[in-house]
Amino acid sequence: MYKVFVNKTPIVLTDNMEISIKKKCQIVAFKNGKQLEQMVWELERGKSKLPIYVTHFDLDELWTTFVHQFRYVHAAGGMVFNDQNQFLVIYRNGKWDLPKGHLKKGERPEYGGMREVEEECGVHNLKVVEFLDATFHMYDRNGLVLKKTFWYVMHTDANQKLTPQIEEGIDLVEWKTQKDIKGMNKNSYPIVKRLLKKGANRIIP
Repeated sequence: MYKVFVNKTPIVLTDNMEISIKKKCQIVAFKNGKQLEQMVWELERGKSKLPIYVTHFDLDELWTTFVHQFRYVHAAGGMVFNDQNQFLVIYRNGKWDLPKGHLKKGERPEYGGMREVEEECGVHNLKVVEFLDATFHMYDRNGLVLKKTFWYVMHTDANQKLTPQIEEGIDLVEWKTQKDIKGMNKNSYPIVKRLLKKGANRIIP
């Protein structure tokens, strides 16, 4: 199964041909690439806001067809913990977010993730502890773009001043704790909520 977010709405690609969903959604059978592209545009333009489940018996074929309809890019980022088990968040474009950015050509995701965290937050002495998750979302940049982001749990023992990368739309960089997550979730993206839930219980040695 693959879950791709367009704005705040997911398109789920699945080979479960007998899927039954209780909440309101659309369940459609895969036909062709043009059908997939049209569904994404409807979500991107706000013509539809219901989650879409696309079914096909061959998940590999379904995903390959989906990817080929769009420009496909890779990014990486991190959920960074310090010695007090606080984690690092940014406030970008009016939303709470986690630091991430595009990978350079040939760059390994874990190294690109650390580089992006350093650039966006001014934090150093980073170490990747473990892989956290991979997420997919889409946006319009003179055509539809599909972005896969690799996320890592990271640690730093540095205690330097945090510096937001203003030119990337980042207004704040702050350390947070688990008790802050509920309030942050009121003004964050679905993908970030999922990452915070999955990563905030990590105890860094």
